[in-house]
Amino acid sequence: MGIDHNAFYGPYMRIWLPQVEIDQSVRTCSNEGCDNRKNRRSIDSKCCPDCGNTVENLNYKVSCQENLVEFLDEEFGDCDLFIEVDPRDTDYILAVPNNVSRQGGWHFEDSPKSEIVSFNRDGISVDPNWVWFEKEDWQKLIKTLAEKDIKHECKVGVLQWES
Repeated sequence: MGIDHNAFYGPYMRIWLPQVEIDQSVRTCSNEGCDNRKNRRSIDSKCCPDCGNTVENLNYKVSCQENLVEFLDEEFGDCDLFIEVDPRDTDYILAVPNNVSRQGGWHFEDSPKSEIVSFNRDGISVDPNWVWFEKEDWQKLIKTLAEKDIKHECKVGVLQWES
């Protein structure tokens, strides 16, 4: 198993997706005072190894940021339009166009032939006539986020991440 290093130049969005509560369940100690229960430690045996009480399912809720792929699938029926990049220690995610969605931009692992972006010894040059966020899928995403009052920013630039 390895780590993929990804780089991208083009349009992307910062999106502050809302917090959602998801149901979780763990088999843990039935004793309310036991540290295993308090810390929601999973126990595979029939009895708690620390206090000896029986083990039961503990249901609880966890608050987390909504997943972009699930959001896109729910809103558009297509979760392959954009990929989600989750920068560490931020309260937003980045929506980057998927290689196959043709929404603009250039994934550096793609073929170096691009009508939008080119690289030369002077750096990156971009077709000045390209309008990044005019593509239909960008417009659908922007409109949906605005209608749902979800904070977002449209940006153009270079991103790098590991997956």
